[in-house]
Amino acid sequence: MMTFLFNIQHFSYNRFKRIDWRSFAMYKVLIAEDEMLVRLGLKHSVAWDQYGMQVVADAENGQEAWEHYENLQPDILITDLKMPLLHGMDLIVRIREQDKKLKIIILSCLDEFDMVRKALSHGVSDYILKLTMTEAEIGKVLSKIKHELDEQAGSRSSFPALKREDLVERIVKDYLFRNLYKNEEFTDILKKFNIQTDSPLLLCMMDLDQYDLLQTRFQDERGQLIRMSLLNVLEEVIAGRGLAIHDEGQRYLLIFNFPQQDGKESIMRSLDELLEEIRKVFQSYFNVTVTVAVSSIHEGYSGMRSQYNECEMLMKRKFLRDSAALLLLEENADFEKGQHHLQVEIEAIRKEAEAIGQLLPQELNKLINTILDESFTSINPIKRLFIQWMHFSLLLLGLTPDGWPRFVNEYSDQIEHCMTFKEILRVFREYLHSLLQYQQNRKQMSYEVVAVISYIEANYHRELSLSEAAEAVMLSPNYLTSLFKKETELNFLEYLINFRVEKAKELLLGTYLKSYEISEKVGFEDHSHFSRTFKKWTGLSPRDFRRRWVNDWVEEVGSDANEKA
Repeated sequence: MMTFLFNIQHFSYNRFKRIDWRSFAMYKVLIAEDEMLVRLGLKHSVAWDQYGMQVVADAENGQEAWEHYENLQPDILITDLKMPLLHGMDLIVRIREQDKKLKIIILSCLDEFDMVRKALSHGVSDYILKLTMTEAEIGKVLSKIKHELDEQAGSRSSFPALKREDLVERIVKDYLFRNLYKNEEFTDILKKFNIQTDSPLLLCMMDLDQYDLLQTRFQDERGQLIRMSLLNVLEEVIAGRGLAIHDEGQRYLLIFNFPQQDGKESIMRSLDELLEEIRKVFQSYFNVTVTVAVSSIHEGYSGMRSQYNECEMLMKRKFLRDSAALLLLEENADFEKGQHHLQVEIEAIRKEAEAIGQLLPQELNKLINTILDESFTSINPIKRLFIQWMHFSLLLLGLTPDGWPRFVNEYSDQIEHCMTFKEILRVFREYLHSLLQYQQNRKQMSYEVVAVISYIEANYHRELSLSEAAEAVMLSPNYLTSLFKKETELNFLEYLINFRVEKAKELLLGTYLKSYEISEKVGFEDHSHFSRTFKKWTGLSPRDFRRRWVNDWVEEVGSDANEKA
């Protein structure tokens, strides 16, 4: 009643054929629990291989658990007592009628002790309270069960083994990215895992649209916990209908098989239903949306490499669509259709630009055409182009950096967090609207305030006080404070700091100066104070700001150049 896995450390096709599948024995575990989060949490949070065990199936009701028991003949059953279709107690009684050796652990709530006592009379090995169970408590119970099973089976060593899902993922990646197998070899290997290889197949590439937010929520910079959690849920949703594989970062691959007799329309209907189910689950459990690229239909797995390339091509331009988009080859062929939803936003932006200045619409057209015509493979350089153009638009209006309004920083931060080109256009439209209002208000700015701003521009690099600026324009400090605040919506010190931070940004992006050198050039005597102030105003340290914008840009340009070469 034990399942057999094999060591995969030096895996190749020839070695695969010679492996003794009985060399590593693992006790088979069946989990029956109707609460999805409890079931998946138990299935994937326990290091089963440390106890010489492997979860071979999990069920959401007693009837499904019974069917798994009959087919898989597990060594251990972990079951809830209250489940739909067939209660846990009835499942235990039915199993005990023909199997006295199966180790049974029950999951119970605090108010179920009468049922627990009844279950113990049917040879249940132990029980765990769901509301208070800890990793240590589960480990203690599993260690005891393993000891009992070892005594029944005779002393044996347990070897760590890869789970079936991890093994299949490695094999698929070796085929796709490392060219370790020929098509025939790859197909033969999949057959050994009872994976159907001769039916119509679709490959979907799925990107998480809010991956960075998910990392923050999970406190998972490396993404390991996210990967495990998402694969658990995907396996639950598509069980028996396909495979879920982690590609990299925010990207996952979904591989679906369909019956031979299904035509294209039937396959696409089934796919829509599957993807809609996945979208709902991800929105419900993780509060994220997903963008999915769909390949053409191929017969069997031999065309998977070309299917992956099709999806990758679609994903490279996903930012031109809305979030949570479904990207199809047919729609990509008609690129004008893909751009149609952008035209309304672009026209609104042009009207805003016309109201501000004559040169803005012409330069804006150049920017948008460049983005639509160039084969950008990431949204990061597009964000940078728009932020640079925001600064350029201010220069076109005759505004030097000292006169840039504070909202420029706010809109720059919003663009940084955009996921699609349409979102960038929306934020940029709001920026132009704010700029128009600023221009109208600016025309009413007094001579004294303009003079103070010019004075700041000329002297920001050294120590500068309100009293000095007031003396330069022959006003009292109190009166200047009131006037400056009224016309700029910032007090003198806030304006000075904002200007220094903006100058620091220019130097971070446009020079190779070190942070402490920039600190001195923009008027900060103490580098630590500069770093704290910069982070307070921008949300990033000087180093992180440079890394985010300069490094992302250089890597993207380098990547594009390499691809074109």
